[in-house]
Amino acid sequence: TGTAQIESGKINSFFMGFAPFDTPTLAISVVIEGNDGSDVEGYAAAVAGKVLSSALNTQSNGSGK
Repeated sequence: TGTAQIESGKINSFFMGFAPFDTPTLAISVVIEGNDGSDVEGYAAAVAGKVLSSALNTQSNGSGK
């Protein structure tokens, strides 16, 4: 996870990861651009957490059943 300040002073939020830890079956990369100058620090990690949680739940329950 991380942030980057670009030339214009805007801040972007990044997250890359995989799950589950011991036997990964999912990989994710999230980038959120702070286009309007808003504070997006940590947003990418929060979004990735929600997506991974949903995907892991779907996997454990079987393909959308």
